[in-house]
Amino acid sequence: MKNIAALSFILITVLLLSGCRKKEEDLGYNPNSTEFRFGYYNAAVEGQLFDPPRRIFISNAQGEHSEKVDSLNLDKDTIVDLLLRVTNLVVPGELQSQGLSIESFFGLYAFQTGPILFDTVYQCIGPDSSFIYNRASHYTCPANHQDTALKFNIVQQAISYQFGDAILDADSDPNVGWDNRSLSLSTYSAGFDRNFNSHFRYENFIVPNRKKIYLAIENQLTGQLGWLHLQIIDHSEIQLYGYALEKLF
Repeated sequence: MKNIAALSFILITVLLLSGCRKKEEDLGYNPNSTEFRFGYYNAAVEGQLFDPPRRIFISNAQGEHSEKVDSLNLDKDTIVDLLLRVTNLVVPGELQSQGLSIESFFGLYAFQTGPILFDTVYQCIGPDSSFIYNRASHYTCPANHQDTALKFNIVQQAISYQFGDAILDADSDPNVGWDNRSLSLSTYSAGFDRNFNSHFRYENFIVPNRKKIYLAIENQLTGQLGWLHLQIIDHSEIQLYGYALEKLF
């Protein structure tokens, strides 16, 4: 009886442990698979991880007009493929402008983009001053001012971003395509507009701020798919966590 009880205990323990163990097929992908899965560094991709992430930013002490550019050679040849750009422009008393962007150096790689977005511009008019702003800047017009919508819009290109192995088929949605070889990640400008005789602030986050995302990319010559894993910090910094390209067998 003791032997039977001992065997029963071992059997139950094994069953419980196996039930708690995560099976490889339950993970959603096989790291040794030759199948390309978006967002996974498995056997079907070639890429690089950055730990800590590569940071592209401008320090506050670099002058009124400054720019920082980093480059990526995705396919390991002798040609730069992508440029990651951070810009900052300050005209004292008139303008401050910042922006983050990614550019395909020779147009070989394109980014998966979504529908065009339009952002309404408002004018806040008060007894002594006025302020022009777009909805995305989250400016609040003071109670003693009049808030009106102007007759022009800011055009904002939406970027399709994906997580894990989520698949977004560009051919299935006419609003999604690979036509963008240079794109903005965020833009900001504030200052004084002499034409309107008013202050202004325009702000757009085209990808979510302070959120790690995957941007889909495609080699326009080979059709090779891939992604960039990155995060933007406000309008002043790009953090690159890694990239990968589909292996061509």
